[in-house]
This record gives sequence, C-alpha cells and structure tokens, in this order.
Amino acid sequence: MTADEIIAHFDLSPHPEGGWYRQTWVAESILARMEPVFTLSPAKVR
Repeated sequence: MTADEIIAHFDLSPHPEGGWYRQTWVAESILARMEPVFTLSPAKVR
C-alpha cells in the first residue's frame, strides 16, 4: 500500500505543520461550561 493510498483510505488531511492527520475528537471549551463568577454593573455617573 502506498502513502497516497493510506492517506485516501483513512481520509487524512494535511497538517499545517507538515504530515497528515485525521481529527477524531474535540474537547468542549471549558469557557462554554463555566458559569459567571461575577457580573459588571454600569458605572454610576455622578
């Protein structure tokens, strides 16, 4: 099996830093799960 056949078989994408990869998992953003600890109120004008 050639490299090109392996790349096609596994549907690999070129990696920006070189080589090939296939994304199999993405972590959920921790910020999406966090609840705000505090909120900011508009400053009072005197």
